[in-house]
Amino acid sequence: MGSYANSLHVRADDATAVVAGVRAILREQGYRPSDEAPDPDDAFGMGGPLRAVHVSQERQGWVSLLDSDMVNCQDVAVELSGRLDTWALSVFVNDSDLWHYLLYASGDLADEFGSMNEADYRAYFEDDMADELGAMLHGGDVEGMQERVLAHMQEFQQRLAELMPEEMRDIHEKLQNEEPADAADVERYMAWAQSQMPQIMGRVAELMSEMFPGLTRETPPADTAFPDEPQPVDEDELREHLAHLRPLLVPGVEDGQVIEALSAQSVFAEDDLRGFLPLLGIAPIYADLSYRYLPEFSEDELAGGGVHLDTHLTFRGAARGPDLKLI
Repeated sequence: MGSYANSLHVRADDATAVVAGVRAILREQGYRPSDEAPDPDDAFGMGGPLRAVHVSQERQGWVSLLDSDMVNCQDVAVELSGRLDTWALSVFVNDSDLWHYLLYASGDLADEFGSMNEADYRAYFEDDMADELGAMLHGGDVEGMQERVLAHMQEFQQRLAELMPEEMRDIHEKLQNEEPADAADVERYMAWAQSQMPQIMGRVAELMSEMFPGLTRETPPADTAFPDEPQPVDEDELREHLAHLRPLLVPGVEDGQVIEALSAQSVFAEDDLRGFLPLLGIAPIYADLSYRYLPEFSEDELAGGGVHLDTHLTFRGAARGPDLKLI
């Protein structure tokens, strides 16, 4: 499984205003402060009753955030950019195949870049979803893609629950709703889940394949794999991105360095993102970081990479996406 690193970076001299902004934004969305933090693996980053945001100390003019909700974090990016009248850069990696950024200026989307073009998607996805997915990513409709995913998730959750025996389903619902459950029931449920997990995950793969054709193919046929050689670069298009990025570049960074970073096509997309972030003064380690991946890094590794987490904000609120926690 590839990387799904994602992070948000706000142009600011102090983390205090960013922290206050995150608190205000999530409260307005119905979240309330909580002493509990979500498990990094809960809901696969698709939203849930618990939500948390790690806010870093300022570094080279940026305050960085790791949001446990990787789908709805775009709302925070837009709002912070508008409230603080500043820039906000949201970056993410999709299964190590591509990396993407959305750049907001004072509450408006200023620029969007994806490292894989529409033609590459057509070559990789040989199904009815190719046109739609390629157009969404190439045309900037990331929100449309998110809405499509979320539209299927309720059905996915329901069909997954149908695989459970009635007794296990009742216990599962209690756990999902955080209702009191008998310890013996929980133990039986855990034992059942452990014994049935291979079958469940096999069915999950089938359901995902039905709902998202082409996205779950383990190994693409040889004749549809990504090209061995980089595709021709539209330098005019890259220079349009450069124009939007120029106010944010570290002093001394030349145009050619940005063009080269945007046109790079490494095997792993996070390697290319790692080369892009420092041009703006953002620590390259964020190419591998997300709220979910944070436990994989020691404090020394984070500090060595220039990451100093300042505040851990935790909230509880109505789930904006279905809770997919199995156990």
